[in-house]
Amino acid sequence: MPSKSVQFVTYPGISLLDLAGPLDVFIAANHFAHPDRPPYSLSILSLNSTSEVFANFSLNAAVLESETPAPHTLIVPGGPGIHNFCVQPNFLTHFVKHTEKAKRLVSVCTGVFALATAGKLDGRNVTTHWSYPIHEP
Repeated sequence: MPSKSVQFVTYPGISLLDLAGPLDVFIAANHFAHPDRPPYSLSILSLNSTSEVFANFSLNAAVLESETPAPHTLIVPGGPGIHNFCVQPNFLTHFVKHTEKAKRLVSVCTGVFALATAGKLDGRNVTTHWSYPIHEP
């Protein structure tokens, strides 16, 4: 069985925990699976840069472009930079179009705001961190 592509979208101001926790779960799944056939192909993407900086850490990421292959699962971690991410010029041209290609969309904590801005949560009930006020349409 071929590996399922899991892509994490990063941005300046991402929460390291929101990225590292889910990423570590997939890394562990690959580790405990058959070594020659990992069930997941993992990649980290960014809209503008191959280096995302947050909490004094830098992260190498592939640039999300219109030609980026479709993922099975697209994960958007949360973080204090999520609202700035949603107003970047290529948010609509690259991120929103890329969500259309994914079979499964996942957000962690405030990452839900990116999926909401992309129109992917219309008509759905969602939740996020308790300190954010209720946002209704």
